[in-house]
Amino acid sequence: MELGRYQLAMDYALHSSTSMVATYVAGVASLLKVVHPEWSMTVIWSTLVTIAYTIDNDGSIITSQSTLESRDILDTPLDFGAALYTLTRPWNQD
Repeated sequence: MELGRYQLAMDYALHSSTSMVATYVAGVASLLKVVHPEWSMTVIWSTLVTIAYTIDNDGSIITSQSTLESRDILDTPLDFGAALYTLTRPWNQD
């Protein structure tokens, strides 16, 4: 796929770890704080949790590493941190 004169890679891999996502989530939280300076950190956290998608760019359910090893084990509430954020959803969550 090309964007202007740039060739975009389409065969990227999704990786999982807290260190990979921490800066991204911190950035989204910072943007929310700029747009809604009156929001507490609890409200920002709640917004981050409620706007996250659990479906990836291929339409597959994002699973935890434990479910990658055994597909017949369902995710638990402890696994729900696996999600995808988009910057188009959170701005009007009043």
